[in-house]
Amino acid sequence: MSTRQESSIAALPGWEIWMYWLLSIGSHLYSFYQLHRFSKEYEGGLDREFELQKGFLIPGFKKDSTDFEWSFWNEWARKCLLWSFLGHAVISRLASVFVPQGRVAVLTVYGVLVAWAELGTKGVGVVFLHTCLFFGVAHLRRPALIWACALLLLATLYLGTLEELQRSWYETEAEVYLLFCGVAVCCLRSISFSLEHSWRPLEAGGLTRFCWLTAYTFYHPLFYNGPIVHFLDFTRQVRLYPG
Repeated sequence: MSTRQESSIAALPGWEIWMYWLLSIGSHLYSFYQLHRFSKEYEGGLDREFELQKGFLIPGFKKDSTDFEWSFWNEWARKCLLWSFLGHAVISRLASVFVPQGRVAVLTVYGVLVAWAELGTKGVGVVFLHTCLFFGVAHLRRPALIWACALLLLATLYLGTLEELQRSWYETEAEVYLLFCGVAVCCLRSISFSLEHSWRPLEAGGLTRFCWLTAYTFYHPLFYNGPIVHFLDFTRQVRLYPG
């Protein structure tokens, strides 16, 4: 796919980059310290109320077994995520060796299949429908419409009847949570693509643009949790690096 030529951007001075790193790391460490201090101060009461369990990363620390997200992501990573990431790495390497020109297409198919295995046909259908809507809105080249579309689509996750309909597709709360998380993160990627096309129209044909958006949306390592990679950074890196 041929995108616009990269505009020259002045690099930040080294001292400023280091300052941002120090501020970011320092603020996180300070937050962790305050949380640790508070937890230790009220550890007895928290243990009686929540029945804290022994942690497995750092000796002497305990974990809250009622924390849904912590329990969910650890369990899901152990059962599914680790193996699907390993499969992605193997498929990517094989595609790079045998079909280098089609590696992006192979990774897209793999991402869709893994999403289908986890979310089911209806869940993948929701993500694909959102992708198609964003693709259409992107070609109107109106940033305000793109943001409005994003807000409306995210609202459907918690909109009365629609929320109940989506919940009825699954048997457990964990599966519903996985759908909502995946849809929300995919929405952020669609915003990146749409705004990029709105500001500087991509030079490829319509079908090629849609294929790249689909590859961007269903790229497995970023599908559920991110991090959110800018669309142009994604297209550049997926060409340069076999992974």
